[in-house]
Amino acid sequence: MIIKSILPLVVLISLNLSANQIEDTINKYSYHYNIDKKIINTIISTESNFDRYAIGISTSIHQDKIEKYLKQNNLNYKKMKLKNSNKYFFSTLKNSEDKAVNLLKFLQKNNIKNYGLGLMQISSYNLKTFAQKYNTLTKPDTNIKKGVSILRWCFDKQKITINKPYNAIECYYKGGNIYNYKNYEYLTKFAQNFK
Repeated sequence: MIIKSILPLVVLISLNLSANQIEDTINKYSYHYNIDKKIINTIISTESNFDRYAIGISTSIHQDKIEKYLKQNNLNYKKMKLKNSNKYFFSTLKNSEDKAVNLLKFLQKNNIKNYGLGLMQISSYNLKTFAQKYNTLTKPDTNIKKGVSILRWCFDKQKITINKPYNAIECYYKGGNIYNYKNYEYLTKFAQNFK
């Protein structure tokens, strides 16, 4: 009986440790890269809802192959058709590290190139630019460090002050694209989650 009554407490403590570790990591890289931690928190909330094994896949090809893989391997996912496009977006949620790493291997093997990984949904395009191995990005410290370093790069390339982060946030979302933006589709979602 005692074991049953303390089990929820043990689960709660382990969840809090994980949340505390993520918060400590955000604070560390917020300070190191001079980026407001509220911006980092909002990106993580918007991108993955704090799911370290989240993978988002955007594609106009291979939809059937991807969906078949997700179903055969019992991954939790959502599928959405993107507006005004022939692209689909698959979002995997609350899966294990093994399932996430195996999905990444599947994407690599099948030359599926447009996806985001982990807490900050590091773009697959940034893997080449920032020389990062995909299998390390499920680790919160690595993912947050890489995400915040990309965001810092966007701030520097856009020559933006911390008071006006709009282009840097859009740059981050668009995988490091530093061109002038005509619309701020991501910024709207970001603003809804900003606290």
